[in-house]
Amino acid sequence: MSSWREIFDYLIPPPEDRITLAWGNAHRAFAYMAPVCLMSYLVRRRDTKVLRVALLPVILVMAVRGTFAYANETRPETILLNWMRGLACFAAIGLSIDCALSRTSRMKLGETPESLPPMFFLDKDYPQYARRRWPAWLADVTEMQLTFRGIGWNFGEGIYISPERRNLSRGPFLSSTFVTYIKGYLVIDGVQAFFRHAPGLGAPHGASIWDPSLPFVQRYAFGSFLHILIGIVIWFGLEMNYSLATLIGVGLFGQPPSAWPPVYGNPWKADSVHNFWAKQWHQILRRVFMVLGGIPGQWVAGRVGAVMGTFIASGLFHECGFYLVNRGMDHRVTVFFALQGIAILAEKIYFQWSGRRVGGWIGRLWTYMWILVIGQICTDAWLSRGLGHTVFIPTPISPAEHIIIPLGKKLLCS
Repeated sequence: MSSWREIFDYLIPPPEDRITLAWGNAHRAFAYMAPVCLMSYLVRRRDTKVLRVALLPVILVMAVRGTFAYANETRPETILLNWMRGLACFAAIGLSIDCALSRTSRMKLGETPESLPPMFFLDKDYPQYARRRWPAWLADVTEMQLTFRGIGWNFGEGIYISPERRNLSRGPFLSSTFVTYIKGYLVIDGVQAFFRHAPGLGAPHGASIWDPSLPFVQRYAFGSFLHILIGIVIWFGLEMNYSLATLIGVGLFGQPPSAWPPVYGNPWKADSVHNFWAKQWHQILRRVFMVLGGIPGQWVAGRVGAVMGTFIASGLFHECGFYLVNRGMDHRVTVFFALQGIAILAEKIYFQWSGRRVGGWIGRLWTYMWILVIGQICTDAWLSRGLGHTVFIPTPISPAEHIIIPLGKKLLCS
């Protein structure tokens, strides 16, 4: 028993035993990305199943040890970095498990196993690589790292793609994507400035979204407002980073704009919990959650297990990633995501009983209850542990800190 405990403590040391992350040891913390890239390369080559399976335990050990044995001291500038490092670890694990255990190599639609190259080859011998501006290994590794949704790939079948509203000509598409990036940047900067300057919200120790000093109605109205703000940060933050990846994929690697469809629908128009999560919210981590929870859940309990496993995996993904922030665990996050699975199953039961799907204005109110009301337990779990104190946009490059806040103070004092 003690040996198992020693192994666990080696992989995930107690917070007080973590090594402070610095430039001198960063190569050790992120070393797991090398075998992850190798896995991404191998899954695009034929007859590599044995090598992929053999590589998987190496990735698991290196990813967990590299992530949880090294951490920045918890301060505003590092809260988000630590959380993102935790999430990146589990995303890499999900990708690696998926690639290692895949029955076939990862293929784009229209490809066959025979059309894929062997592990060692010359680019000029394969038409799909001969005309590319980048080496085949770099292009394949990059695509596998960025292709979370599986659009155009054999593992993305059935995924919903939001309607495209941008001009798909390369120049206008890149311009529109850049504008989306800037919009996200400004929105996040504005919300960050609000949390930083609002009394109590940006406190290092964190603060509940439900201020006990306020009367009942105002308390929960203000809590709802803060919950929506955090949702906006997640929405625009992910869209901003997706836009950056799009600019790299299309602008640098020459991928077609059609390979980068919108990442979101319109969450406000969701008229069922299923519609919200399956069509209106982003699907970036859909495959990761299926691999880590949905597929194992389906083995155990069929469709019900698949739904619940996917959402429980999502909750644990977010919460275990936050563990690196060194503010303890709060499984209200996991409970929130598990409840989403229950809501979707309830909608399925309603359809089987009535023959009608949840929808319309009643469906929208139902959805808002699960997302905007019950979802507040998730936001409170994060803000009460200091998420409002984090730095998304560094102060030196914050328009809100240098322009909006000083201007507002000047107007108030005049």
